[in-house]
Amino acid sequence: MSSSPELGEELCGTYQLKNEDHTLGNSVRYILAKKARIMGASQVKLGVSLSPKIDFAGYSVPHPNEPFVNIRVQTYPGTTADDAMIWALEELDVMFNTIQKKYTSAMNRYRRKHADQE
Repeated sequence: MSSSPELGEELCGTYQLKNEDHTLGNSVRYILAKKARIMGASQVKLGVSLSPKIDFAGYSVPHPNEPFVNIRVQTYPGTTADDAMIWALEELDVMFNTIQKKYTSAMNRYRRKHADQE
């Protein structure tokens, strides 16, 4: 991941995720744009401060043959773009781990239930 802050401002940033596409780009954008607003400033801890205040989040894939996605983040004062991006990636990590655990658990139940049919 590489970032390029706008004119040294900490409130805006563009991040380039290499070898990624719309799947991760849209997931990060969703977390930044939707979940931060839904949760407000009372639920999730971000270091010492609470969940980030996001003004804008978007992503683009410049061309299907280019293996990267650009994610643009703009925050309100009190949260840096870097902190917001870290928060979003940590939120996604928690979500992906939860999905993996539930999937594994369901597969194990299925295999136990259908073990005699194999």
